[in-house]
Amino acid sequence: MMLNNYHTLEKKSFDETTGTVEYPWYRVKEHFTREILAEGTGMFITMAFLNGVVSQVVLGGATHGDYSHINLGVGLAFMMGIHTCGGISGAHLNPAVTIALAVHGRFEWKKVPLYIVAQLIGAFLGAAVVFAIYYPSFNEFDAGRSIAKSAGIFATYPIDLYAQNLFSAFLCEFFGTALLVFAIFSLDDPTNMPTNPIMKPLTVALVLVMIGMSFGLPTGYALNPARDLGPRIFTAVAGWGVGVFTAANYYFLIPIFAPIVGAIAGGGAYMVTIYNHHDQHDDLKALKVLGESRGYQAVPSSTIDDSVVGHVLDQSTIYVYGWWIASAVLLTLYLVRVNYLNAFHIITYGLGIYLLNLFIGFLSPQVFWPILLMYFILLFTLTMKRQIKHMCKHNYVPWSSGKEVHKDFK
Repeated sequence: MMLNNYHTLEKKSFDETTGTVEYPWYRVKEHFTREILAEGTGMFITMAFLNGVVSQVVLGGATHGDYSHINLGVGLAFMMGIHTCGGISGAHLNPAVTIALAVHGRFEWKKVPLYIVAQLIGAFLGAAVVFAIYYPSFNEFDAGRSIAKSAGIFATYPIDLYAQNLFSAFLCEFFGTALLVFAIFSLDDPTNMPTNPIMKPLTVALVLVMIGMSFGLPTGYALNPARDLGPRIFTAVAGWGVGVFTAANYYFLIPIFAPIVGAIAGGGAYMVTIYNHHDQHDDLKALKVLGESRGYQAVPSSTIDDSVVGHVLDQSTIYVYGWWIASAVLLTLYLVRVNYLNAFHIITYGLGIYLLNLFIGFLSPQVFWPILLMYFILLFTLTMKRQIKHMCKHNYVPWSSGKEVHKDFK
């Protein structure tokens, strides 16, 4: 009935007298605004289903589902979200995916901030609607709004073992998101096995189900900063308090940063291991997708020659500059040149720089260097936290030109 009567809804129509298309009065005229509206709506639909299925399983007890229902519900929720807004916004539904697409030249950087804002708002509102629907059940199940008991319905929290092993929790979120984005890149690669557009949302849903079945135990597999942060902010204002941010040693930071890094790595891994190794890259669809993303205009297939295809594809070739690796390692060693520096630090930093260049070394210098700088700051802070505190306490500057070393470092 709905499909048969769909044409009766107020929709765009063609005026034969003027030869123009007439749209309803409420139609947003600016295309980017339509993308933002669609992305936020898609995220709202997704999170309404996702938080809804978790609420039903947790609040209803064993009589209304189990963990397998949550895995299936998460996949179907994102499938519905992709179907909702995919035709307008591309259905990123994940800041990590948005950033990864931008890093790898498949999305405009200027659109990234508002896409992320739309995703966060959609996730927040989705959680709010679910809370309103299940409000009596929440009051009966956990009137005191305990973080340990019910906050996990909306945001993700690690189990106790992984709350004390945050690196493993970070690795779980990192790897799960890398697998997800690797799959997304493969589905969007026109030079790989052709995928029916109708099957893409279902395939993404199945990938999410498999990730949940394989790696859901440690952290609840957020894989998505907006999916976690939006509902987490809602719980903070809905009675659970700011403890949702400090719980499990400030765990909330991991579902923000680990998926972003994992998404970039997953997309880069696909480019390195699969995309740049296809035998045939000269089909029109591949040229259009790659060319338009880099500012080239699609041309008829009869006018395409190898030089044109090669020029477009060269933009995604991996540029491995030896001096990038060398200068990065030297800079790192210079910043930490104190007596406690040992072989472990050298190997760890060197390997980190190599892997970074391997995954995203094909980026232009304008993109590579900011990412490298953020990498330095994060790695230096995480590995040298104690030393940094000591340096600040004793006013010790490791990069000074002097030869003095504080006695506690000897």
